[in-house]
Amino acid sequence: MKKNMTFHKRKIWVVLLCCILMMTGLIGRLVYLMCFRSDYYYKKAKELHEREREIKAARGEILDARGKVLASNRTVCTISVIHSQIKEPEKVIALLSEKLKIDEAEVRKRVEKISSIEIVKTNVEKSTGDEIRECSLAGVKVDEDYKRYYPCGSLASKVIGFTGGDNQGIIGLEVKYEEIMRGQPGKILTTTDARGVEIDKLGETREKPIEGKSLIISLDVNIQEFAQQSALKVMEEKQADSGEIFQPPFLLNTRNRTLEKNGKRIKLTQVEYSVIKLFMDNPGKALSRDEILESVWGRDYYGEVKIVDVNIRRLRLKVEDDPTNPTYITTVWGYGYKWGF
Repeated sequence: MKKNMTFHKRKIWVVLLCCILMMTGLIGRLVYLMCFRSDYYYKKAKELHEREREIKAARGEILDARGKVLASNRTVCTISVIHSQIKEPEKVIALLSEKLKIDEAEVRKRVEKISSIEIVKTNVEKSTGDEIRECSLAGVKVDEDYKRYYPCGSLASKVIGFTGGDNQGIIGLEVKYEEIMRGQPGKILTTTDARGVEIDKLGETREKPIEGKSLIISLDVNIQEFAQQSALKVMEEKQADSGEIFQPPFLLNTRNRTLEKNGKRIKLTQVEYSVIKLFMDNPGKALSRDEILESVWGRDYYGEVKIVDVNIRRLRLKVEDDPTNPTYITTVWGYGYKWGF
């Protein structure tokens, strides 16, 4: 009997000791987490309830020797939707489809997609972005962005280069001095609840972007324009009897109605050929949509003038190095188009 009591006492002490050790370990772990790892877990918890959107930095300009702008930025907008915040999905779909000229089925697909944030369209004109913002529909975000703009068209384009859809340099000076000109993007941080819905009362935190540095080059626009016009005049005189129009890197043969770029044939429809010939007959001249419509489709055409925009879009896919950032067929805002030579 005495032996059994002694045995049971030992068991109780062992269990008690184990409990004390476990409690000591748990308290030690808790102290470690609270005192030494608190900042780490606070940051992790904050990240779970913060949504981050990037603010693009304005790219630095490129200026000629006299300070004339050769490459600058135009403000555009990126339209996005946040599924968890949308309260009137049908209104959102109708508005974005109308303003962005996108099929309703495509907009619906993006609006109904369950994700933290879904981009509907980029490179939207600022005026259109402002109209969408003024509607104040929950779940629709309008963020300003920048698109590269070349005031002198394709003048010295092989030297200056151009940027891609993400506004990063691809060729020429644009890529050579990418690190200097691209700037540093900022951030928009908004706090959300457990469902991912932004908490209005807490507002948002912004980190401002840092603009890129501008680049001044030794090229003089006036001298470059004079040299280019002189070269074109000589080429036109030589080509007058050959049935060819040569405007590097393009060669248009008016006898067999073909177009080549850097020696490679580009397949064109008859309408596209007529449009490109009109442009190459008028290098550097701004042509209105009505002028293009009458010259290509004739005075008896009674369709909509937007047929011009449709064919220009198709032509850019065939002739431009980067159709999202055209340098050959450039837009003259509110008027028409220009062959950028």
